[in-house]
Amino acid sequence: MVGDGAAGRKHPRRLRRHESNEIARRASLAGGASFRSPANFAAKTGRPEGANQRRPSAPINANPRPPPPTIALTDRVADRRPTDALVGFIKSPNRPFGRTSQLPSSRPAVEVLHGGGSRGEKGPSQPMRDHAPSCTPNMYISTSLVLASSKQRRTDGRMRLFLVYAVFFVVSISAEEPTFQTTDANFDVAERGTLELPCRVSNLGEYAVLWKRGGNSDDAWTLVIRDVEPYDSSEYLCELTTDPTMSIRHVVQVLVASFVSIQPDQDPLVVGPNETVQLACIPSGNPKPTVSWERVGATLPNGQQTFGGGQLSLVNVQTSHAGTYRCTATNGVKPDAVSDIRLQVHSSNGQQPIKPWVQATTKYMPAKVGADINITCIYDAVPPPQVTWIFNSFTINLAEDSARNMVQFNARQTNFTETILAISNIQQENFGDYTCRIGNNIGTKESTIHVSGKPGPPTISASPPNVLQPTLRWTVLSADPIIEYKIRYRLVAEDGWIDLPPMRASKTDQSRAPNEWHHSEVLRSLMPNSEYEIQVQARNAYGWGSYARDYFVYQTGDDASPATVDNSDASPAPGETKGALVAVASVLPLLLSAAVLTVCRRI
Repeated sequence: MVGDGAAGRKHPRRLRRHESNEIARRASLAGGASFRSPANFAAKTGRPEGANQRRPSAPINANPRPPPPTIALTDRVADRRPTDALVGFIKSPNRPFGRTSQLPSSRPAVEVLHGGGSRGEKGPSQPMRDHAPSCTPNMYISTSLVLASSKQRRTDGRMRLFLVYAVFFVVSISAEEPTFQTTDANFDVAERGTLELPCRVSNLGEYAVLWKRGGNSDDAWTLVIRDVEPYDSSEYLCELTTDPTMSIRHVVQVLVASFVSIQPDQDPLVVGPNETVQLACIPSGNPKPTVSWERVGATLPNGQQTFGGGQLSLVNVQTSHAGTYRCTATNGVKPDAVSDIRLQVHSSNGQQPIKPWVQATTKYMPAKVGADINITCIYDAVPPPQVTWIFNSFTINLAEDSARNMVQFNARQTNFTETILAISNIQQENFGDYTCRIGNNIGTKESTIHVSGKPGPPTISASPPNVLQPTLRWTVLSADPIIEYKIRYRLVAEDGWIDLPPMRASKTDQSRAPNEWHHSEVLRSLMPNSEYEIQVQARNAYGWGSYARDYFVYQTGDDASPATVDNSDASPAPGETKGALVAVASVLPLLLSAAVLTVCRRI
């Protein structure tokens, strides 16, 4: 407090900074002593109650100033290590107590006490509970500093009194250690289901919660996984960023229904008499399924109804062993998996076994969108084989909607059998590789046909041999009209190609045979006694087609070789027609000039 002292009385000196700091330090070490009473102050600081304030010479009756705010210290200091959170208040008693200033923190603010009741009265300090939140038991004040400064000044007979009260304090918050309310657990969840992994934590404070699976992490408290897949089976850790870290562990097992396949992948499986047949049932799923074999409508050859195990061995089979054999896999997740295989035993009628062979009638099948085509393979085998059609490495199931425009049928000929896959109203998605696979107990063979709207690989020839300017001929398969061709060639020992400008196709290129196109060009600018590799490519409305499957190789002769070039059906090389017209155009004016001079002389 500041006031006029009695005459001749010495004013007490102001506290030096180091003395103020010493007071604050002693207050902190005192373990929470209160500064509310002068006696307490004297006991703790060793100074009389008036050591750091000036007493007024007379009471101030008019407009008494309220006393400065006081700070209530807790009775004890928590044992736990404080965090680095800081909370501070700055408040002047001359202004209404409004919203408290608080440094950023997630912890509650401490309570600030203000002295005084009504104006001019003295009373006990009361907490401003309506404005500032109260202290919680787990908070303590580590440092307290009360500064009071005043300055008295007179100007023109008036006295201005400036009182500035500032209270700064730092609050260190010591929260209880975080604890898990969730314990370790195991979770079983069905595939495509939703999984929730709880992680409830009390007294988290400013620590973070991390979900970890391997090197991945997430800060969500409850980890939710939707559309669960088998890959999600793992160990999950809910971890707190304490020192040392704390964690709980959840083990997740995704339940996957059984799936089963049978080897050999042939249905029906045709074998000869007295052979040994091995049937393998290969299951998958989680948990691991158990498998069993049964014979549909009859007992197994060993007389049992069922056989537990993945491998079923049939020794010295006879025609009586023919039938449908079923493998069932179960793991407790519905539905169970079932797969059948038909066993056919070929009767001994004097025929010798024939190893399967198969041949496609063509390697390339041209097609137009909307057309109907037949893809054909011929084959033979004894015992009779199983025929399977495959499109782009996937077995064609004629019962599926994707094969609604396909029909398969077989036709027996004299020494072989034809298998035909008929495709009606073919579309772009039907273009690709079709493979016919033939197999029996002796072996398996297959052949592939490429179906496309683009031109196929050309068949190339050249004549005569060993000349510098041979005539190059080729044949291309295309269901759509050919637009143009490209020729490229190179020396056998070189890497780079020489590309000739594209040349337009003509109407005469189309052959009488369906989908065949023929063309020829004279190849010039070749070096003597050299070996060349030549390629040709054709383009139609679907795009550029394939190059020839193999390079066409041509050997030129020397300069003295006869230039017997067959140009009977060759079209001019690119630029030949234009060059001839330019030559005629350049000579024609000279001829006209000579004719005019001759006529003038005669006149």
